[in-house]
Amino acid sequence: MTPSRAAKKLTIVIPALNEQDKIADTIDGVLPLARELLDDFEIFLIDDGSTDATGAIMDEFAAGEPRIIVHHNAERRGVGAGFEFALSRARFDAITLIPGDHAFQNEGIARMFKAAGAADLVITYRDNQSDRSINRSLQSHSLRFILNCLFGFWLSDYHSMIVYPVRWLRQIAVKADGYGYQICALISLLQLGLSYVQVPVSLNAELKGSSRARCGCAPISSSSAPSSLCCAAFPFGTSISAKFRPTRSGPSRVEARPAGLGAGPRIFGPAVGDTYEGRLVPTPPASHLSD
Repeated sequence: MTPSRAAKKLTIVIPALNEQDKIADTIDGVLPLARELLDDFEIFLIDDGSTDATGAIMDEFAAGEPRIIVHHNAERRGVGAGFEFALSRARFDAITLIPGDHAFQNEGIARMFKAAGAADLVITYRDNQSDRSINRSLQSHSLRFILNCLFGFWLSDYHSMIVYPVRWLRQIAVKADGYGYQICALISLLQLGLSYVQVPVSLNAELKGSSRARCGCAPISSSSAPSSLCCAAFPFGTSISAKFRPTRSGPSRVEARPAGLGAGPRIFGPAVGDTYEGRLVPTPPASHLSD
């Protein structure tokens, strides 16, 4: 008898700032995938103070899909504020952020949706960063190397798309914005010993060489990287309720094979199967990651 699969229910956050030329493409890509691959979902469209038609386009999509919620900021507040707005109202146990500038190819978003529920965290990594400008590629690789040396998680990427567990994320007080919010939240959760899976995604061709700020986020640069590192270096576990603390440290990892997800997961780390307070972290079944 095949064990029943846990329902895939996901809160999706799509922030955008003056992206009237890209926001429709983003939603048109995400919405059909959510309908096909998820058992239920809600989409928060965050208009971060746009002065163009971005907000109006979001309202049009919401009129045709009751699971879309649009939030308009009167002025730019940044991607972190928009994500926190959605997090505080999320109805489901998992949440992710997808940039509103059509940054990622739909195939990668589909892989992320399929992997939802395979581990506490689904961490995507951009597999075509070498196609970007030398400066952007060097900045990204340097930041990843420094963070890996500091914390020892040896992730392939720290600021791509991530599926977070809502219950745990709500316990963390992250005082950062832009890329800093995502990096600090991710490291905080990994320090708790949560399990994770890494999934490859690809950037769309028109964004590979881009270096401008997107969705209210400053690009990782010599000025923004230090703030991210300073934020990440502090132990966020001190701001988490004691009843949610895991009984052991050190993350378990479920890492997708480089060739793709079809070959199934590889399990790393002793924490898989260990008991956390109030719950058991199961070994993710290969069926969760199959195409």
